[in-house]
Amino acid sequence: MTLQVRAPGSYNPMTLGTFTLMYFFLACWTYGLTVSVGVFIPSLLIGAAWGRFFSVSLSYLTKGSVG
Repeated sequence: MTLQVRAPGSYNPMTLGTFTLMYFFLACWTYGLTVSVGVFIPSLLIGAAWGRFFSVSLSYLTKGSVG
């Protein structure tokens, strides 16, 4: 059984890195607002994107021998 939803190589590290950084800064901005917004779910999304980014980058660095 595998937890991988998509085939290896289907995520671009540049796109994942850009998404993670943009969402991180947007989450920081909304945390500083005076309106009631959620912080828990965006932090889960940022963590998931960061984990995928790290694993894809590690796979690129090791030429696919990991994972």
